[in-house]
Amino acid sequence: MPPTRPSDRHRPVHVPGVGAQHTFVDDNGHTLTALLRHNGASELHLPAPGGVHLSASATQALAAALAGHVAITPDLVERLSDVTGGLAFDWVRLAPDSPFASASIQEGGIRERTGVTIVAVLRGSIPVVAPDPHEVLRAGDELVIVGRARDVERFVETCGGGG
Repeated sequence: MPPTRPSDRHRPVHVPGVGAQHTFVDDNGHTLTALLRHNGASELHLPAPGGVHLSASATQALAAALAGHVAITPDLVERLSDVTGGLAFDWVRLAPDSPFASASIQEGGIRERTGVTIVAVLRGSIPVVAPDPHEVLRAGDELVIVGRARDVERFVETCGGGG
């Protein structure tokens, strides 16, 4: 499959027995290939000196693919950006001393206090998608959150979350 420009429709290529290959071509014609292995390892293949200069949406798509949490293509990032009006998606590990640890989402008043919505809780290998307001959060949980950028920052400051 030939490389695509970040603004074109981008689909990862399934590499049997290995994983998924994502290829990006920047505005200067430089190619970056990311191979995401089934075991969670990643390989980045860059051109010779000079590097690759990706658009913001291609960079976000690459970051999401490398994180392994979501599969978002550059064209979808651009479309989401138009629709969401500045919403930011992020995940934060809940620190042991967080005021939200050992409290339910509702008891912590997370949306009211910070403006973010928790869309998933990753507890070890167990995902809790669209958690109920009565879901009790635990230190070490990875919280997938959505909100305006300033709200996400406020949440991180309030919850004592770490990366």
